[in-house]
Amino acid sequence: MVNKQKAISILSAAGVPDPAFEWRQMQQAAKSEEQLIQMLHRRTQREPLQYILGEWDFFDMTLSLGPGVLCPRPETEFVVEQALALIPAKKALDLCAGTGCMGLAVARFTPDCQVDAIELSKEAMPYLLKNIAKYGDGRVRPHQGDVLSWADRLPGASVDLIVCNPPYIDPSLQGKLMPEVQQEPDMALFAPNKGLYFYQQIIPLYKRVLRPGGIMVFEIGFDQRQAVQKLFFQNGYVNVGAAEDYSGNDRVVWGYAP
Repeated sequence: MVNKQKAISILSAAGVPDPAFEWRQMQQAAKSEEQLIQMLHRRTQREPLQYILGEWDFFDMTLSLGPGVLCPRPETEFVVEQALALIPAKKALDLCAGTGCMGLAVARFTPDCQVDAIELSKEAMPYLLKNIAKYGDGRVRPHQGDVLSWADRLPGASVDLIVCNPPYIDPSLQGKLMPEVQQEPDMALFAPNKGLYFYQQIIPLYKRVLRPGGIMVFEIGFDQRQAVQKLFFQNGYVNVGAAEDYSGNDRVVWGYAP
């Protein structure tokens, strides 16, 4: 039997931020003593707890995830909350979908909304498919493809809402992030041009896809609000806005199609 205090001490010595909470999570998930010991060892290597558990809550959903896909975060819940408050969508896109957390939440809390979730990564797709099968309610469709070319497949003025949590970390920060984050896929984290590349591409590419009055909503890094808002203005969007998350960091930027 693994001693609680010893386990917490081991996790703490490894630098795990909230060892007591994490130990409880592992205890609840483990199906055997052997599995629990394995979980403890993996966590001392600073593998994300989400990967170790194989699932994580996002709103009222428990999503499947693991190595190769970005872990859903409370900050992204906040982004979805803002999107839901900004427009009652009937047709939506989730770009860079990952686990599908954003698109699934939009569909779950917007009756009759149809969502297309686009993800490039072969490693992420099994999780996207599994989560959509569980929570999509027949209204979320998964697609494997590159968001930088996917707009060409879509008819003009056909979407009310686009949500996107793109890679937005400056590559110069690679190796300087929390150990857990460094074990998440680089392609979901880092983007050229100081993290702005995908905003620079998606904002003009998908403008024609939005219906008049439709809206594009992005998650952003804490220091990117002005740059992303400028991109919206430069590309002719209107009613451009932003919001801080519950920690007081800039987290969401949006723009409406005229």
